[in-house]
Amino acid sequence: MKDIIDSERSLYRHFEELKKMFDKDKYLRVDVKTGKQRTNTQNASLNLWCGWVAEALREKGLTFKQFFKEGFEVSWTKDIVKDEIWRPVQMAVCNQQSTTKPLTTEYPIIYDSINLKLSEHGMHVPWPDKNQKIDLQASIKAANKE
Repeated sequence: MKDIIDSERSLYRHFEELKKMFDKDKYLRVDVKTGKQRTNTQNASLNLWCGWVAEALREKGLTFKQFFKEGFEVSWTKDIVKDEIWRPVQMAVCNQQSTTKPLTTEYPIIYDSINLKLSEHGMHVPWPDKNQKIDLQASIKAANKE
């Protein structure tokens, strides 16, 4: 049984179902997760935003080495932003490697932390909003293929 409980009614329905299963077998193994994972829109927004950040960093003339780490200088890409900026901050905020794991409420915290670092370099890249719907819908389709 894998269901979402999002109301008092569904909670009590699940209590009843669990009770029936327990009465039958006298044994249950239950895996409960709380909090809502990031949405498809948040995932698409993340991919779109990472591309914007990469573009802003390239326009500013910053290389990966200058912004974040010592080592080989490379030009920014969406994937580099996601893997080398977003994920380390995400690990610090919520101890999750996969971008599918943070809660919807953790995405803004991760973004704000990165945006603060961008501001140290004179940049602000806003989080995508519904006005970028065409780009966002294309990103949702592309993200769902990944």
